[in-house]
Amino acid sequence: MVHSGKGPGHPTTSVLVTRWSGHLQATKAISANYTEILEGMSGIQLDTARFDGKTIATAIGLRQAISSLRFRFLMEFLGEMLEVMSPISRMLQARETDQVEAMNLVDSTTEELQNLRSDEKFTGFVASARELMRTESDELGDSITEDDGSVASHPKRARVRNVRLNDYLITEPIGDGSAASSQVSKSKAIMYEALDTTLSEFKRRFDANTWLYQATSAASQKSPDFFCREKLIPLAELGVSIPSEPELSVCKKFLEQTLPVAHSNDSNAVLKKVYEQKAAFPDTYSMLADISTFGSSSALCESTFSTEGRIDRPTRRSMLTDRKSNLVLLASEKRRTASLDLDEFVRLFARKQRPLQLLTLQTRNGGALTAAEE
Repeated sequence: MVHSGKGPGHPTTSVLVTRWSGHLQATKAISANYTEILEGMSGIQLDTARFDGKTIATAIGLRQAISSLRFRFLMEFLGEMLEVMSPISRMLQARETDQVEAMNLVDSTTEELQNLRSDEKFTGFVASARELMRTESDELGDSITEDDGSVASHPKRARVRNVRLNDYLITEPIGDGSAASSQVSKSKAIMYEALDTTLSEFKRRFDANTWLYQATSAASQKSPDFFCREKLIPLAELGVSIPSEPELSVCKKFLEQTLPVAHSNDSNAVLKKVYEQKAAFPDTYSMLADISTFGSSSALCESTFSTEGRIDRPTRRSMLTDRKSNLVLLASEKRRTASLDLDEFVRLFARKQRPLQLLTLQTRNGGALTAAEE
């Protein structure tokens, strides 16, 4: 909690487990609490009775660093860049993510990041940072630290320059090597380098599977290459059986009549419809079922490992692998197991020949109570 003593303050949220979303939340927290942070640093600097010299020196250094125009510019730029990447971050962390839609969102995110790499956007970030710094300096009665390290303080009264000095004073920058222009160039270089690094990372992570995206998108009804066998052929390298051309053609016409594109918002709508007629289109159903298992992220695997860690406790070290695997499966599919009839489950369990027998007792409201006996 950042608190300056002049209001309720703003709570700072904890950093999330994913790096993109964690950086975004941290940037938002600092931006929302920027004025309070400056006031807090000033309070530490003045309160020599409570803080030692090392803490005060650290506070002075931090305040000088975050008071600079470059810091505010980077905060504005990084905030927007991380906001652009936030949708794809949330989508790739979802348990159920359609690969085709995920790759479409990756393309949209890449295009938006490329649009940020322009002089117009850079000028906008600088102007926004200057305006915010000016507003906050007015609230704090403080000065603004420029990029070149100079302090632009607000004069307490209007100053009138002696006109006799006009022949001797130069009030405008001259030459091409001014410190301010050099610092602006450095800020632009930092911005472009960050965008180029991010775009190259996107390319490294996702371009290697472009062929898989193109092949799987041919199974989407919204694709212009829907059920084009030539586009689906690369899936055979992964062991997917490709239907014959006549079966694909008949199935495509069947779907056009029974499942209009406007009604196929569900990514698995085609699979569900073909499942109803899997006796007529066995190879097409097998292909669509295989494609639906292709994951676009490791979120589900990571969630499964986390679940296994909660199950494998010291009191269960003697549990066999099969039983542990079944418990992980039940925990991972908790939305399905929650709909099971537990009374019927206990009855079926009690019928098994086990050393541990279950006695089922009926309650007044029809529920089942169980007791164990050797």
